Amino acid sequence: RDGLVIRSPLGDASLPVQHVTADALPALAAQKPFDLVILSCKAYDLSSSIDAIAPAVGAGTTVLPILNGLHHYNALDARFGRDAVLGGLCFISATKAP
Repeated sequence: RDGLVIRSPLGDASLPVQHVTADALPALAAQKPFDLVILSCKAYDLSSSIDAIAPAVGAGTTVLPILNGLHHYNALDARFGRDAVLGGLCFISATKAP
């Protein structure tokens, strides 16, 4: 609803996020190639998630996985090529407000 919202001591950002359904993805990717695909899923959904993003990953696309562990890299490298996959790490820091 609100897009990507980042709150940081270094400055806040609010970025609109475009979304697309799986059926429309191949046509959209053919029209305008993706620079970056951010992949975040549970480990048990990795295989179907790789299939889902595949139409968006072209010759100049980078895949940035944000998942727990390291086991997903072999599958991503095998599907998209090692040079197309970045290392990703995510820390979640949360506080409870009043």
